[in-house]
Amino acid sequence: MTSRKYLIGVLVLFVALLLTLFALFRWQDARLATAAADERLQQMQQVQGLVAEIGQQGLESRGGQIANNQGVTGYVAQALGGSLPGVVFDTASLVDLLQDRRDQLDLAVAAVIDAQGQIVASTEPFAAGSDFSKDPLYLQASKTGKVHTGLMVDGGRLLRVSIQPLVDYGIGVAQLLVAERIGIEQARSIADIGHVDVALLADTPDGLLMVASTLPAEQQVGLLDQLPLRGKTDVARIEIRMGGTRQDVSVQALFGVPQARLVSLVLPRTDSASFLALRLPFLIGCGLLLLALGICAWWVWRQLLVPADALVDVVERAAQTNDVHMSAPVAGADAIRRIGVAINQVFKQQQSR
Repeated sequence: MTSRKYLIGVLVLFVALLLTLFALFRWQDARLATAAADERLQQMQQVQGLVAEIGQQGLESRGGQIANNQGVTGYVAQALGGSLPGVVFDTASLVDLLQDRRDQLDLAVAAVIDAQGQIVASTEPFAAGSDFSKDPLYLQASKTGKVHTGLMVDGGRLLRVSIQPLVDYGIGVAQLLVAERIGIEQARSIADIGHVDVALLADTPDGLLMVASTLPAEQQVGLLDQLPLRGKTDVARIEIRMGGTRQDVSVQALFGVPQARLVSLVLPRTDSASFLALRLPFLIGCGLLLLALGICAWWVWRQLLVPADALVDVVERAAQTNDVHMSAPVAGADAIRRIGVAINQVFKQQQSR
């Protein structure tokens, strides 16, 4: 009877232990998921930093090929001389020259900005207008006399823009503006290096605009509506629904510019080999703990409780029937065996009387 109660108690204890271990497993799983997501967030910051550096160097190099060409600078200085009284400004020829250089160097835009911050010639108009006198990149470039590169959200497009001194034309220094469009090529570069799908967003006056994405079409549906990013510049990890399933995404400023965002998928909590490897020690530990407790429980039951029940049955029958012509089993652990030997000695003494 004692052993039966013991087995019931052990079963209840094991169920409680399993529930506790399951709760601990879920808790650890959540912590591992958070840690993995934070690691992925940091990784994506490094990845986009690398892509930004490569893109910036490439754009500045192509801009330098224009700014350091004596034929170009001489022609620009001559054309800008047309701003002097009595001289016709040759805008069309300057635009043609910029278009040739733009096409040769695979640029999206090439433009010349005068010393007052006004665009005097451009291969295409900017949605923001022709006045760059208050643009941060232009102000930095004109103040320091060095190259400055950054992102610009211009209407429905996202541009990487580089501004650098071009030529001193007598009344000031003209600046060269070159730009490349940020789109699917940059998105794929980030996705390939980071091994994750991404979306590039721009914060326009009309709301968030998806510039480019490597996400499957079904996951792009409703993505913008679920991202509470308007006016926010901090890095965040957000849980959304994509394609009918829950998905964690990380959101951070693209290339350090708050008006542009990089949205990247955080790895699911169960499909990563490295994530499963992090779970393995906990699962092995839980398995060894349950095995050890099971062995201990079996030993107690087999070596103590079963022999003890047998001794109790013998003693109870002897007490009820006054029959001392029986023997107690000698089995189990040492202490139980000694009790059995002692009971048998008592029976022998009673039999000899």
